[in-house]
Amino acid sequence: MKGSKLISLVGISMSMTLNAVNPIEGGQFKDRILPMQGSTQKNPGEEIWGASGVQNRFTDNGAENPDLSFWGGDIHTDSNGKYYMFIAGWDSKSRAHSYWSNSDIYYVTADNVWGPYTKVSNIGKGHNPSLFIAKDGTFVVYALIGNSSAWRYTSDSVEGPWKFESMPLDLRGRALSTGSVTTYSNWTFAQRPDGSIYCLDRGGAVWISEDGLSPFENTLGSSCYPNGGGGSFEDPVVWKDEFQYHMIVNDWKAKIAYYSRSKDGFTWVHETGTAYDTSVAVHPDGTPEEWFKFERPRVFQDQYGRATQLNMAVIDVEKGEDLAGDNHSSKNIVLPLNPGLRMTVLNEEAISTSTSNIKVRVYKEPGFDPTTDLDLTSLRFGKYSVVNEGKGASVVSSEADSDGNLVLTFSGSDTGIQSDEFAPKLIGKYSKEYINPATPTAKPGGMCFGYARLPYIDYTPEYISPSIPSIGEGSKLISVNVKNFGLKASSGNSIKVLSSSNKLLATGSVSSLNPYQSADVELESSLAIPAGAESLKIEIYKNDKLVSTHDIRLEEVVKARKKLLTLIAEVNEYLESASYKYGKDELRSVLEASDSAASSSCISEIDKVCDTLLKALNNFKFANASGKRPVAITISNPQFDSTDGWDILHEGNAGGFQINNKNNKDYNKIGQSEFLEAYNGTGIICPNYARQSVDELPAGRYAFEADVIVQKGTAGGEGVSLFLGDNSVKCSSATANHSEHYSVECTLDKESSLLFGINIENSCNATWVAIDNATLLYYGDGSHDDDEILPDVNVRHYTIKAANSTLNNIHVYADSKSGTLKRCASQPEDTGIFSIITDNENKRIYMYNHATRSFVVPAVGNSAVWNISSEDAVCIGGLSKASTNINGYVIKGDPDSGNSYNFMNALRGFNAADRDGIGSYTQGDTGSEWLLTEVSGPSEYDTTAIINGRDQFIETLKLIPDITIDGETSSIVSNFIDNSSRSEDIHFYNIQGVEISPDSKGIMIIVNSNGSVTKRIQ
Repeated sequence: MKGSKLISLVGISMSMTLNAVNPIEGGQFKDRILPMQGSTQKNPGEEIWGASGVQNRFTDNGAENPDLSFWGGDIHTDSNGKYYMFIAGWDSKSRAHSYWSNSDIYYVTADNVWGPYTKVSNIGKGHNPSLFIAKDGTFVVYALIGNSSAWRYTSDSVEGPWKFESMPLDLRGRALSTGSVTTYSNWTFAQRPDGSIYCLDRGGAVWISEDGLSPFENTLGSSCYPNGGGGSFEDPVVWKDEFQYHMIVNDWKAKIAYYSRSKDGFTWVHETGTAYDTSVAVHPDGTPEEWFKFERPRVFQDQYGRATQLNMAVIDVEKGEDLAGDNHSSKNIVLPLNPGLRMTVLNEEAISTSTSNIKVRVYKEPGFDPTTDLDLTSLRFGKYSVVNEGKGASVVSSEADSDGNLVLTFSGSDTGIQSDEFAPKLIGKYSKEYINPATPTAKPGGMCFGYARLPYIDYTPEYISPSIPSIGEGSKLISVNVKNFGLKASSGNSIKVLSSSNKLLATGSVSSLNPYQSADVELESSLAIPAGAESLKIEIYKNDKLVSTHDIRLEEVVKARKKLLTLIAEVNEYLESASYKYGKDELRSVLEASDSAASSSCISEIDKVCDTLLKALNNFKFANASGKRPVAITISNPQFDSTDGWDILHEGNAGGFQINNKNNKDYNKIGQSEFLEAYNGTGIICPNYARQSVDELPAGRYAFEADVIVQKGTAGGEGVSLFLGDNSVKCSSATANHSEHYSVECTLDKESSLLFGINIENSCNATWVAIDNATLLYYGDGSHDDDEILPDVNVRHYTIKAANSTLNNIHVYADSKSGTLKRCASQPEDTGIFSIITDNENKRIYMYNHATRSFVVPAVGNSAVWNISSEDAVCIGGLSKASTNINGYVIKGDPDSGNSYNFMNALRGFNAADRDGIGSYTQGDTGSEWLLTEVSGPSEYDTTAIINGRDQFIETLKLIPDITIDGETSSIVSNFIDNSSRSEDIHFYNIQGVEISPDSKGIMIIVNSNGSVTKRIQ
């Protein structure tokens, strides 16, 4: 060949079979990590922070500061050759490592890639920063805030100024890949060839933004990690070179990381071996830096996209042992990487085991001449899994082309390459004396490797991703929206929709779509969606071959069902109450017609039934309302968990109305949970209002009530009123940070609609307005004001079993020996029957066990265990319909607690001493859902032993018809004398049959030391 030279390979065999060594050097990513660069270690006698194993570290490698704990870190370079890193940090002198979720993001710089990086500026709050450059050149720094949400800083310059805002996201019907809000943590980004941005989240799901600034859309909700990942997989890093994607993911529990590759970022090949572990930080002389843990990997890439440096957060001890002001801390270290060879396969036709020869071009680079700097006898080429074991094809011949590149010829029969191969691998050694100038710490003649591009592989294919389907009447599928997130136009795609149990529900064909184009695919429905379904499985086919599967949540459907179930539960409560006399048959008939909709998947059907049932319930309330007993009319979001249903003139966080869901302070009746507020230190937006209306209200008297704060600084503000129809009442806080309860009334002369809410006048001077606990009351038209009012109390007896089908062996019983509520595999007898006494008159609900004569005592907080007590008459928070199980209920704990871990749970809350206890967890957990089976039970209650809450309990019992209260007038009250201070010869006796006044709590007999008896009635 003209302009080339032939290199003779005399004596080299066509192939070499080695004993399988899995893997050989170069067969795992860890082998690419080279000794660290650095020059500064501590001087003799100098004291630096750190455990003994890191006292000889390079203090100038990476980012280290004696006053700051650093974590994470993402290195880049500018056109002037300056290296910079965005890294999280916090004051190590006053803060322990546990302060990480409140860290700041620092911009630090260095003159070379390995450091030292010195602090330049603090750009703002955030953790786990990662930088990418958007399509238009905007610098974007991803930030985790509070371990729960994704935010970003944007700027036209890497040095700022920075704009801080929420990262726009769209789950597109998919669940968060880790099953929790922490999915938004530890995100990693890579730029695609068209300038779009690829993202992998903490759980391994793929998100795409067309330009890096528009919303990141979840395209693949399942995990890309090896074997689907796991609960201890986190800290992914993704990067793209000239033709393929690379990923490392860390198993924080095992302290080992793994390496994978992909041609398109959606389907991955997981290579065997270790990407890194705790042994990789080594100096050129062999001195190790024995860091306890390595996390948050990031890579620095060269102009070809190859990873040339691996930088990680390290800590010298277990995280919990790094305390404020101690001798431990964390930093970022930088490890050089063998970048690998740039290679291309020259065969135009697809390679298989029948291919005779494979030609591979190895490119010449500055400081590297492949014709002289490779040990050709050591090279092995083929499928990655074959080569990693030391097998594969050896070099048959080689020649240099006119550009100084080296063209190698391998035997195709020994490569193991099959049709699914997209980047065959080469492993070998450099020539004996060669050291790449880009890796000065490498040993002469060290390992070389590379992946070759295949000319016939499409590295930018189409990728069709579905979203939430449209569902019509009868729960039949109508259509589904799909979008092409690939980089080429799509063709030949079809779609199947299946139930979670793999029953085929519908099919459809996808039209040709350009990149980022979306379309609604009409579906041919064959089966209705199964009753109560919460998700669907959607399969995408290419020319009848399955290419991807997507689990899509029916989130809005589940939300609509939950709304209906809540309404059904409310209707049942009214129907069970003896206090409401009129219209029960009519309401019951509407309720019976509503049950089937609770398992429907058609939102319009559910909403229609909801509207009908709500109207029937309101009519029932109207029919029973009186001046003595007003009824609450159902309105939208009275507790302001969102603004849904409220018409608001001005929303926003700069003085407009918004939901405050982060405040844990108690402002009397406002706080601890969500409420609506308008706040601005210099004055809120005026005028403004939050209002809603109810239509078709009957004639009669109404009242609108709410808890309100109106302040100017710490004094009362002016210009705010609560209104109902044409009437209003002025609101102004008499006490700073303390809500007042306001009520405004009006009378309708005929059936009409009624507008109500809170109004901020144009002249308002307030800096803070807040409202919560809105109630619309109807006092009737006066026709029932003379009716006898029956007490609103009922008693039901239940056995309690877990509603979650996977927990079907969990039954609840009261254990008097341990004093706790426990679970067992089979239904217990009398200790498993609980009376639930609902006293709506006094807003009390008791759970009582007759066999143990004890009350159920709720617990609040994660891992807290529910107890029982014979001495304390304790109220629970109540019962309500479960969100996922149609027949299930949730049992709330302390009625006055706003803690979300406040619901009886079958699995949570176990401590080492009580593995079979019943604990507290969240309402949304399926282990907090119970089946209540009504049984017959006794109606006798022994109050003898009750000490606390006895009067209130007896007050409730007296409202129950035909009830016997044993021991009401003969119980001993132990607080007459403090047990801890009384002398041993003072005794308490339970005296049965002693007549005392009805107002007395009990009788106490004191036997004095001289034998005399003192009787005291209290």
